[in-house]
Amino acid sequence: MPEIGKIRRLPAAIREELNERLQEGADFAELEQWLNALPEVEAMMAGKYRGARITHKNLSNWKQGGFAEWEARQKIVEVLEDAGEADGGIPEALGRNCRAGWRCGMGRRRTRRRERRTGARRRS
Repeated sequence: MPEIGKIRRLPAAIREELNERLQEGADFAELEQWLNALPEVEAMMAGKYRGARITHKNLSNWKQGGFAEWEARQKIVEVLEDAGEADGGIPEALGRNCRAGWRCGMGRRRTRRRERRTGARRRS
């Protein structure tokens, strides 16, 4: 099982602010300095990592993993908020975004594959 990264272990509020700063284009040196000065980060690092510090590598890993996941969730929330304001509502917006390349409708695809394999069609 892969180890949970240092940044993922931070409190949610700190990760949220980190993600917002990354989205605004803050550089890693600035982020390292900010994070390592926070008492919550110092305490966690002292307890779990023998006083090590958040590094450029930790931030790089986070940007490719946790931050990318956060950005994807932000886009989904935007779509759903926009859909609530649109005439067609959420179902129409989801359909439009599925066609635009979003991963949705997986349940339908799995059902179709199962039907092809078994030759049976499930009745709704």
